[in-house]
Amino acid sequence: MMNFGYKEITRLHEMLINAGIPHEYNPLFGGYHVVYSQDGQRVCSAIEHDYSYGHEFDTIEIMGLLTAEEAEYDDVVGGLSAEDVFNRIQTHHNEHEEKGWASGFALGAGDEVWSCSMPIWD
Repeated sequence: MMNFGYKEITRLHEMLINAGIPHEYNPLFGGYHVVYSQDGQRVCSAIEHDYSYGHEFDTIEIMGLLTAEEAEYDDVVGGLSAEDVFNRIQTHHNEHEEKGWASGFALGAGDEVWSCSMPIWD
């Protein structure tokens, strides 16, 4: 059964939709999993579920897009707000769009989000 107490991961999902940033959003272990990919590679995996770091405080755990300091200690970091994770993803997304890649997303059935990327040719 889904735990509807996980609000931060849902806020992240809504922020990404509003910004037009492609991602996947799926249920996982009683919570949710957001995956942000670029060029077919997973860049950041964000989770908030029954087993994630910080779930008891309604915060998000990520793998990918860690700071250099965070990466020295672990492959994941927890206890993050939706704003913090969104800012990391948005920064990465904007940097890659400036390098000539356009991304789009389409909502699927239910809460599924499908993403695609394609090169921009002059």
